[in-house]
Amino acid sequence: MIGYIEDQIMPSYDFYDLTCQTREDALVLNRLVDDSIYRKSFETFYERLAWSAMLAYGFSNFKNSCKATLTDTNSNVLETLRIEMNKLSFTEPIPTGSFCGIFERDDIKMTCTITPSKDPKKYIFFHVGSKDKATIQKFLTTLTENTSLSIDKTFLEYSRISN
Repeated sequence: MIGYIEDQIMPSYDFYDLTCQTREDALVLNRLVDDSIYRKSFETFYERLAWSAMLAYGFSNFKNSCKATLTDTNSNVLETLRIEMNKLSFTEPIPTGSFCGIFERDDIKMTCTITPSKDPKKYIFFHVGSKDKATIQKFLTTLTENTSLSIDKTFLEYSRISN
């Protein structure tokens, strides 16, 4: 066991799977406290830590957030997303693989992740944080116009961040 995730509804544990080595690190599995099923959660522990830190601390200066699913009809969603984020002047604070992305710019930050699997996915779950909802909406519109990326609005959720 490498970690405990405190959650009032679904507390869980993180574990290393040292048999699945990736980029000088190992696969992270998650298991609910009262469960015996292990689920893949991150391709590496380094990604797990950076993703969690961005959500906890990188978003701390912002008042608004959004979460939803991003899809790509043509190819690997994260590959396409990286190209578009580069065009929009985002940086990636750490290198990540095919199932996790962490992007930042002064006015907006984004994390995205999907369960690691054999093949890259055409969809990924994301969180975006910024100073206001209008900035987030403008970013999402810019990100998806004239690209193969789209946002599944079924589960699109905006919220205020309480610091």
